[in-house]
Amino acid sequence: AARFGYFDEWFDEAAFSNTNLKRDVHFAALTGKGIYVILFTVILSAAGGAPQFSTPFRGPFMIRLKDVEMVYENGTRAIQGITLTIEDGEFVFLVGPSGSGKSTIIKLLTGEVEPYAGRIMINGFSTSNISERQIPLMRRTLGVIFQDFRLIDKKTVYDNLAFVMRAVGASAKEIRQRIPYVLELVGLESKAYSYPTELSGGEQQRVAIARALVNNPNTVIADEPTGNLDPERSLELMDLLVKINALGTTMVVVTHEKNLVDRFGKRVITIDSGHVINDSVGGYVGGHIHG
Repeated sequence: AARFGYFDEWFDEAAFSNTNLKRDVHFAALTGKGIYVILFTVILSAAGGAPQFSTPFRGPFMIRLKDVEMVYENGTRAIQGITLTIEDGEFVFLVGPSGSGKSTIIKLLTGEVEPYAGRIMINGFSTSNISERQIPLMRRTLGVIFQDFRLIDKKTVYDNLAFVMRAVGASAKEIRQRIPYVLELVGLESKAYSYPTELSGGEQQRVAIARALVNNPNTVIADEPTGNLDPERSLELMDLLVKINALGTTMVVVTHEKNLVDRFGKRVITIDSGHVINDSVGGYVGGHIHG
């Protein structure tokens, strides 16, 4: 559901001055009908019947960082004034040397830490004014793939996925319907009742991908997903992530593997010393400037 704070920031940023319409959208958002008002507003805007937006609106399912800074308690300035947008459905590689700030960005996107300054919008949620009870709602729009898998060894593949679904209140029927689908998507339909210790490293990583997808998130963040795999398995895994992205899921992949980044020719954001030093399409640091 759309959030009141999200529409406040969206209207302010879009320089939308029609206060009556703004009030109506707030009401519609709170009653779950905001999308219809937004679409109507955009149609009016295009026809000259309402004020124009200063920037195009692509919908709430995006990631936006604006003038974000992160300073840890020990004084380390991990992120220094980053501004960037990842649109709904994009595939983005996030690269940079160790200590560049990539891990901090992941923590900011998942709500693990709060920015020292600036604003972060995650799929319709503003981390600047999010409440404790809304953090789980935001995280449901995200799926995270960890380098070290983080599977529960004493549970089968099926039960690992069911555990994640139950945590967000999924019904038994939803679990029965969803798990076979995601296991088929990652090529593990025959491994549902195997235990993680009975699987290869590549298969365990596919289970981790299935777990990230099982609650149907808008965005998947993969943190060094190929770090524990050999080159052949790494390529297979990246092919799978591209396939998932083609189905409509926004994909953010943190990696240090230059060969894989160059091979796929996607958007590449390079972080160094807390700054974005490159935002391009086509290779690790090359290609034409994005946007």
